[in-house]
Amino acid sequence: MKTVRLPWVSLTAAAGWGAIVWLILGAVQCPALQSDNWARLLLQLAVLVWVPLGLSLMGNVPVLLTRLVFPTALAVLVSLQLPAGWVAAVFALPWLLVCAMLFISGLEQLTKRSASDRALSGAKIFILVGGLSLLADRLALRPFGFDPAIILLTAVHFHYAGFIFLLLLGLAAGNFTNRVFPVAVWLALASVPLTALGITLTQLSRIFWVESLAAGLVVAAGWLGAWGYLQVVVKMRGPLIARFCWTAMAIALIFSMTLSLGYALRPYLPLDFLSIPNMRAWHGSANAIGVAGLGLAGWVLLLKKTDTWVKC
Repeated sequence: MKTVRLPWVSLTAAAGWGAIVWLILGAVQCPALQSDNWARLLLQLAVLVWVPLGLSLMGNVPVLLTRLVFPTALAVLVSLQLPAGWVAAVFALPWLLVCAMLFISGLEQLTKRSASDRALSGAKIFILVGGLSLLADRLALRPFGFDPAIILLTAVHFHYAGFIFLLLLGLAAGNFTNRVFPVAVWLALASVPLTALGITLTQLSRIFWVESLAAGLVVAAGWLGAWGYLQVVVKMRGPLIARFCWTAMAIALIFSMTLSLGYALRPYLPLDFLSIPNMRAWHGSANAIGVAGLGLAGWVLLLKKTDTWVKC
């Protein structure tokens, strides 16, 4: 009889139990895709499932951090069900501790110079902004007069674009000989903080070009990353299901990045359908399910059968 692993003993078990919790929560809430509640559900998906699964792929995760991930993710779930205030913030603080631990680990890894190591260290560093934004949302803070929806979306952005996307690029750069991935890594490392700066400048001074430039870099990183994964799928010998996941992930990445570029260019090329609610529904869903979910699933499936594939 197979032993059931507890979620605070193994990161993969934490992701598995987290997926069950998230599916139940989604079935109960069933929010509209354009709503704030959908953005909160996508944030909970990252915290409960994708972050622990991503950490399991990184390896060398301290035992203490492994034990903290699942209970602190559950605390985030409780926090996001409560009205904003001090009580909700108290439940968000443990996850901020996890993000801070990853941030410190990322700083230590910065001494390594490979594109893969830089991507993984960047992922660990940027997730701290996600944790801080989550806390700000739970405290109903509005720094610089930002709309509450932007604070929440910043938390979502730094968990997905800041952590998971860089993780996917870092894993690829470290395992495949392809010049596309290192370039995508450097573009992503530059674009993630530049995006936050651009949005802030847009809010404070109505200067749009920095945000548009940052979006261009993000899109370039995303398109290059998608192209690199498609090249890997064509060249490598490995499980068909993993190759399918990466193909679908690349398509979702191209789609979501194209929407991101259109949204960032709204001051110059206004498109009515690229509103924040629609970006939550399409861009956010494509990143959360298509890019993060299928991208990480491909790696899990591949690494389970390391004897059936070759690096390319």
